[in-house]
Amino acid sequence: FELANGEEVWEKKLKPSNKKAKDNSMSGAGIALKGDKLFVTTGFGQVFALNKNDGNIMWNHDIKSPIRIAPSVDDELVIIQSLDNGIFALNVNTGNELWKDKLEEEATTMIGGATPAYSANKDLVLAGFSNGQIQAYKASTGTPLWSEWVVPSSSTESLSDITAIKANPIIDNDIAYVVGYNGPMVAIDIRTGAKIWQREISCSSQPWLAGNF
Repeated sequence: FELANGEEVWEKKLKPSNKKAKDNSMSGAGIALKGDKLFVTTGFGQVFALNKNDGNIMWNHDIKSPIRIAPSVDDELVIIQSLDNGIFALNVNTGNELWKDKLEEEATTMIGGATPAYSANKDLVLAGFSNGQIQAYKASTGTPLWSEWVVPSSSTESLSDITAIKANPIIDNDIAYVVGYNGPMVAIDIRTGAKIWQREISCSSQPWLAGNF
């Protein structure tokens, strides 16, 4: 839409031609913008790069697993996380798959999840998964660097058994801040994976930094 007057500029339908595909499978994924490219993930497991000015498809890639999380984009990579705890790195210009990994799934979890934090300058991808694991990767190669668990110390009801990380992790200088759906919130040294501090706070929304707070 035009920002000034709200008029429609373009529209693009991304549903597969497969007649068995259900419309509600499109819901729950997301978008990200970088330069002239709009990156879109869908519940059908597809990733699209669209020209932001006219909606034309520049490339698309099928990871063959449902996506319920928005992509993370920086200068060279598009980072995609799937519903079944898979993570994929695609070339930002071509959509070619450069590396992938898959972690253990949880029997009980939530639809959706956290968009990975990706820093090209630090060559780091930080992803939170439905099993409560936060995993750091070397962005250029996909090499696992370290992992940590962000899970509650105890549970009293079925909802407390959900260990998913729903809030987007964030990176500030050499510290990552991560919070679990049922807690805790932790600060982690991204160079070593060591916890700096931990608080019994639970949240499903991305934390925000404001100065020293």
